[in-house]
Amino acid sequence: MSRLAAIFPEQGLTDPHALVAGGRLYLLCGHDASMDNESWVMDEWQIRSTADLVDWRIECRIRPEDTFMGARHRCWGADLAARDGRFFVYFSDGPDGTGVLAADAPGGPYRDVLGRRLVSREQTPDTQPYDPDAFEDDDGEHYLFFGCGRYYAARLARSMTALAEAPRPIEIQGAAGVSDKACVFKRSGRYYLAWGGQYAMADGVYGPYTRVGPFLDAHSNVCRWKGRDLLFHEQKDIGLFYRGCAFRTLRLRTDGKADWDASGGCRADPPGRAWDFSRSAMGWRALGGTTLEWIPSGGIRGVLDGPGRIESALFPLADLDRCKRVRLRLRNGTVAERLVLRFAARSEEPCWFLNPAVHWREEDAIEFAVRPRDARFRDYELDLSGHPGWRLDLKRLRLEFPPDVRGGAWEIRNMNIQETDVRT
Repeated sequence: MSRLAAIFPEQGLTDPHALVAGGRLYLLCGHDASMDNESWVMDEWQIRSTADLVDWRIECRIRPEDTFMGARHRCWGADLAARDGRFFVYFSDGPDGTGVLAADAPGGPYRDVLGRRLVSREQTPDTQPYDPDAFEDDDGEHYLFFGCGRYYAARLARSMTALAEAPRPIEIQGAAGVSDKACVFKRSGRYYLAWGGQYAMADGVYGPYTRVGPFLDAHSNVCRWKGRDLLFHEQKDIGLFYRGCAFRTLRLRTDGKADWDASGGCRADPPGRAWDFSRSAMGWRALGGTTLEWIPSGGIRGVLDGPGRIESALFPLADLDRCKRVRLRLRNGTVAERLVLRFAARSEEPCWFLNPAVHWREEDAIEFAVRPRDARFRDYELDLSGHPGWRLDLKRLRLEFPPDVRGGAWEIRNMNIQETDVRT
């Protein structure tokens, strides 16, 4: 199996796009502004580089104020390209268009060369022209792919700051719909177009493409590095709107199809959720009545001074249709004999993530017995099978101590939401 390597965990860096230059790999990522995001609020792009995929250094930060966008936190997907010794960043202005920046070095500094969008909605009225993917063909020509719901492609002029032609719609035969963020690459004369859990192949850059099978269901980018194809992708390590990224080796079969058995599968995230607290509190915070601190050896802990309540970051994305078991490793030094786990999930369509803040009195809760004044860690298991499932996942968890309990320390080593037949 191909090893999955998480990079920049719990920093909100996501949508990775790679470029190799001068013996280093440069990775451009967008930054989710906050763990409290209830939508895609992204406040900057960052470029980092590495020579070994282990040690990374920050090359530059690109703020929306450095572009025609101004102070709007809509730093959605972006990509890197190089030509004739110059380097370019193609960036989303939210869903409304794509701009271009240029620099004399891959690590910047980059400047907005047009002061306006390179591609706008007026050019492609039947799609949203964002999430660009800059593709270089074998003959050195560069193409820009973009769109949501329908993809377009256009060859770039030699300057790389203008289109050499009007955008062309891309036909994908046999596809069960397309989303945003096209991922385009070429291997052994075959053109690949991947998106939202599917991929297609073609004999020419403009297609027509024919759907082949499943692909990693995440915003992805493929880069050739030291003899292997690296698949960089987003990873929801904290939640839906505060993400991370990872990479793995993408392996292709002799017929050109993706070999997911050898590539580590085609899921970017498991259906459940694990909080191991190995690097941080992972978005958990105290709401009052208790302190909360992260333990560098792994865990979170606090001391009660009132009705203690702690809660997770928003949208941790455990699939409650499939995952019916909650396991908690807890040391309860308080006098509490019972705790309450409250959980909220939303299933409304469309735009389920735009629902108002959680009203906890309206949400589901499980009360469970714990051992009081305990000096040992114990595993507590909660069964969710008697509660309804939600197709659109978990919005927030909250753990509550009884309101009449004062004083005493608690500590959580880890917490997991799992499929029923999974054991740790």
